[in-house]
Amino acid sequence: MAGNRIKTAFKRGFLFLLIPGLLIYIFGITVSIFDSFWSPFFFLIFGKNLFWGAGLLVSLALTLIIGWILTSRLFQGRLITNLTGRLWSKIPLLNLFFGKDFFSK
Repeated sequence: MAGNRIKTAFKRGFLFLLIPGLLIYIFGITVSIFDSFWSPFFFLIFGKNLFWGAGLLVSLALTLIIGWILTSRLFQGRLITNLTGRLWSKIPLLNLFFGKDFFSK
């Protein structure tokens, strides 16, 4: 049951955080090129691909948090369901990968 809830939260959050996640990756690359002060700290934590690892962790965490908010009981009214359903139907390429009933329960 918890696995399904996490999976649903990730799917819903993924739609809303795809672009911010990519921006985090771009920011990480830029910082790793121009900022030498933080490099040793991130190298110790994430290894060779220091800012890629940081960007991945931050984007996954944000995806789960936003997805959890969207699937929580406070936001399960018709407004959110209609909004996400309409938004999802506007992106046909994602429908091919995830299916038409992505936001249905």
